[in-house]
Amino acid sequence: MWRRRRISALKTAGELSTFELQDLFEPDYLQKKLFVKHPNRAFGAVFKLEGAVADVDVIPTFTAAWGQVAEEFGVEKPTEETVSLADWGEARMMSRRYNDIVSESFDDLDITPRPGVEGWLSILAAEEVPCAVVSKLPRRMLETCLQRLNYTGFFNDNIVSAEDERDRAEQAFLHAALIIERQPARCVVFSDTISDVVGAHEADMRAVGLMGTHPAYELRIADLVVSSLDELRLPNVRGLFADVDYEQHVMPEPELEPEVRRQVRTKTLEREQDYDDYYY
Repeated sequence: MWRRRRISALKTAGELSTFELQDLFEPDYLQKKLFVKHPNRAFGAVFKLEGAVADVDVIPTFTAAWGQVAEEFGVEKPTEETVSLADWGEARMMSRRYNDIVSESFDDLDITPRPGVEGWLSILAAEEVPCAVVSKLPRRMLETCLQRLNYTGFFNDNIVSAEDERDRAEQAFLHAALIIERQPARCVVFSDTISDVVGAHEADMRAVGLMGTHPAYELRIADLVVSSLDELRLPNVRGLFADVDYEQHVMPEPELEPEVRRQVRTKTLEREQDYDDYYY
């Protein structure tokens, strides 16, 4: 019960701590026993929507929307760089008009699934590995995007969206670990950007870099680099966590030795004859 309350409180916390989440989701004895039996369930997968799950570039849409808002309100138009670094929580409060324009533009946004992503998500689902998706999109648009891709069932509402106000990659990934209830050190992030790989490492997570936005040599800081998710196999990804082994932390159950029945020996003591027996 206390853990439920703590998770609920952390979802609205201003800053998430890697160390606190590590402690919060430290498995108890029974969980460790379960993870020894089903090791894949001990880990969590975090996907960046833009670039890892789907080929969709939302920044031009955001930039165009802000440009139209700026023109209507007579202020300077933002660049793509300023839009990508913007404080979306404050921006949403400042401009309802912006959200309206983005919503209208999103209906025409081209969303194409990345090669191999559905197969990889299916493998993770079969092994009961909890998955979360992270995006800069508002929640309603993110849900619509997943529905278009027919991926909603893979994430089970484990969504980190603009409403969560986790503008830094590290914080967004920690929020994902929070909602799938896994220790950050046992989560792996899938993304195609260098900034996300850095953010994953800052959150004490592993990172799989997808070639596309950047060539392989630029993604060399990732723990693993692939051109497509269909190249992945569970043993390859689990190998990134070679230093994690629950089995060594689980004390073996004591073996009960068979009861040894002690042989009972009865000793009969001869009664010494009474002295008077000789004189009766």
